[in-house]
Amino acid sequence: MAHPWRDKSGVWYLRERVPHALKKTVKGRAVALPVAEGTHTIKLGDMALLSLRTKEKGEALRRWTAAREALLRFYDGCRLGEITLDFKQAMALAREHFDELAEIAEGEPGEPRIWEALQRLNERVRETPEKMARWYGETVDSLLERRGLTVNDVASRDALLRAVANAWESGTARGLRRARGDFSEDGSEAKFPEWTPPTPAIDGRATEAAGKPAEAHRGARGGLRPPESFSTAGKPPAPHV
Repeated sequence: MAHPWRDKSGVWYLRERVPHALKKTVKGRAVALPVAEGTHTIKLGDMALLSLRTKEKGEALRRWTAAREALLRFYDGCRLGEITLDFKQAMALAREHFDELAEIAEGEPGEPRIWEALQRLNERVRETPEKMARWYGETVDSLLERRGLTVNDVASRDALLRAVANAWESGTARGLRRARGDFSEDGSEAKFPEWTPPTPAIDGRATEAAGKPAEAHRGARGGLRPPESFSTAGKPPAPHV
């Protein structure tokens, strides 16, 4: 039975062998796993090894459980190979991005003007597919990487870009309400469906739209910074549009 492992110094770890059937697929790949209030990225080899950053057994078990669940989701995605997504599945994935934005808004949401600026930014970004790909591309890549999913067709990436834009719209709207003193439940989560496994692409390959290579839709390094990289107490991130 799997369980946390403790080293000689007393620090607890998630430490387990990578499933044999996935070794060739995941060897050398990086995966971000939750640890306490943040995430830590590890590189997979024959073993998955993650420090849980605690010597307290109860806390280690809680962290190990969350990290291992994320790791198993990653493995599940890797087993699918190349897949395609419909818009409903894209919205289910985008729920994670909404949750990140919503978490920022809890407790100390900052000034309303910050969230108003972010809403205006989202409106400008959604004007063209090119702007959406440039601004939300990195977020799409991150959502896929967390689950070990491989998506290369243009239609699926377009669906994910639109879903992330929807998550951004809902997340910033909640942030604005919180900043104005409204901490009531608004039901925003209900718009995001439960995740269901996608269907592998036909013959293991996805069909790209004519004349539109999927690489053009990947996020540039100047894309959307993850929510944790900016503070609501400061200025909103500068747009790359």
